[in-house]
Amino acid sequence: MVDLPPYSSLTFGLVAAETEAMRTPDLLLEGFLDPGNWIRRIETGDAFLVLGVKGSGKSAIIEHLRLKHADDPSVFVTKCELDDLSLLDFANLKTGEDPGPARTATAWKFLLLIRLFESLDHDQAAQRALGPDLDSLRRTLQQLGLYRVGPRRIGWLLSRSTIKFDLRGLGASMDFERGSLHLVQVVDLLTRLLQGLNIPTTHYLAIDGLDDSFAGSDAEWHALGALVDAVTALTRDLQLSPTQLRIVLLCRTDMFDRLPSANSNKRRSDSSILVQWHPSGESRTTTPLFDMATRKARVSCPEIQDVFSDYFPRDIDVKRPPGRRRETKKYLTDYTRFTPRDILTLMNAIARQASPSRPLADQHVRDGATTYSTDYFVGEILNNFAGYISPARTDQFISVLGSMHSQEFTYPYVESVLTKNFDWSSQEVRETMLHAYQVGAVGERFRRDGVAYTNFSYRNSNAQTLLGGMLVLQTALARGLNRPGVGHGALRDDTGSIPLDLRRSRARPRRPRSGP
Repeated sequence: MVDLPPYSSLTFGLVAAETEAMRTPDLLLEGFLDPGNWIRRIETGDAFLVLGVKGSGKSAIIEHLRLKHADDPSVFVTKCELDDLSLLDFANLKTGEDPGPARTATAWKFLLLIRLFESLDHDQAAQRALGPDLDSLRRTLQQLGLYRVGPRRIGWLLSRSTIKFDLRGLGASMDFERGSLHLVQVVDLLTRLLQGLNIPTTHYLAIDGLDDSFAGSDAEWHALGALVDAVTALTRDLQLSPTQLRIVLLCRTDMFDRLPSANSNKRRSDSSILVQWHPSGESRTTTPLFDMATRKARVSCPEIQDVFSDYFPRDIDVKRPPGRRRETKKYLTDYTRFTPRDILTLMNAIARQASPSRPLADQHVRDGATTYSTDYFVGEILNNFAGYISPARTDQFISVLGSMHSQEFTYPYVESVLTKNFDWSSQEVRETMLHAYQVGAVGERFRRDGVAYTNFSYRNSNAQTLLGGMLVLQTALARGLNRPGVGHGALRDDTGSIPLDLRRSRARPRRPRSGP
């Protein structure tokens, strides 16, 4: 039998894929798991939308693609981060068109095209093929302060003045008006240049960071919808080019589903990758997340066969009710929303609690789950409310959930507290609670054939709630908020059924302090 290193020495990666790619790239190369052939679909151009909940691994897919081709001179992978961008700037860009969705889409196309040409500027084959055209474009953009600057700078410059482009000499073989051009004309000219480009290299442009740049106003929703329209249109136009030019947009599923577009469902069905990890059946031990954890562990110790059977106890004493033990994998998934970020952060938290000289014990696992809940999970839930309600409203909502005596509660009680103590409208409470359900902060219990079940959105992406039953805080959120009565993963059995009398769960929560 091979002597394995202590569990405390293992690492399962970092929360941010970008940081992991810099510090421990092997974890994103050898430790990457692709159960949906996502990389192949991007490489073949089958999909240009990468959709998934926060923490599902969207950025990891692009980082893996970049690392995979890092030493290949024929493949170029560029990321365009929108994390510090004001979406409203792009809605106000002066393009030479009347205000509206088409103008905003043109502004996005300009940004995407500039990023593609900047990528081509690193490609010797493109330099030879475009020749004076690329030199002319580079020179003009440098003069305008638009070359190799962040999206925020481009948006800021073009939203405050009408800039006309003098691109004489660019695309000399084309039948195009010379002299001073509006942005909409520049977009058309640059698109046509790329359609005629024929080089043996491949360029990927990945758009990321929407989570951090989005505040949720109506104008921003329309600007985001225009971005999707721009990516769709450019993808279609660039398919006419002999060169492989791929644009990939990363977006949270809940944001994409709310876009004001009549074509969003068609794009989701035909052109998207849906990054999800929940098991296909009712058993929560079949998720590929466990294979991912083992693959990450094998990067530092190839002798590991299965990180769970090699290190963990078969089951965990959940402490409440006393003496009850729970299968380890079920115990761990109770603390997650079936995302790589959740499970790998939990595995790291347990490693920090483990002893370097003794086998992993129940107490190490329970302590790791507690620190994971308090130090990580509560913050993750708070981040999921960004763009939907204000930080002050988020604090009020979470404070009410955290003030309750029980992990279980009713919607009317929360509505009563928020409307009376914090001046929320009933509609505001309902929309916020529905969002809390969608991001996995709360679940709902219901009865079927005399058995009570607990439903969470991350177990079934099509699950809906009417908020009419008994609601329940997600296990890690409840533990992170230090709710009494929360056992260590003692809420559900392997089918999700809970043989309990819901009437005994109607404990009244403590009344929170008034004020924000």
